[in-house]
Amino acid sequence: MVQADMSSPAIEKAARAQLYWDLVQRCRGPDGKILPPDAVRVEFNVDAEGYIVVPTIIGSASDPRYDEAATCMRRELSGAAFRAPAGARGLPTRVDATVPSVD
Repeated sequence: MVQADMSSPAIEKAARAQLYWDLVQRCRGPDGKILPPDAVRVEFNVDAEGYIVVPTIIGSASDPRYDEAATCMRRELSGAAFRAPAGARGLPTRVDATVPSVD
């Protein structure tokens, strides 16, 4: 069962599967290239129904050069049609990940 305020591996896996490609492709560095590993940290809450809670989205860059990419990721996440898998719903949780990820 998902614990409140803890990131569920099932929800993180689903978020990566549904969101990662778009974030990496649409939110690039100032030179137009894909960002280096772990350039942006994204965090957001997922409610008990499995949807992103938009006001909780945080995107922070590891380097000021990637601030625009972090803003882009916040924007992309706020409009994403993400929903956690049925088996991972029931309690709210927090997702905390870096993009692009090296794992």
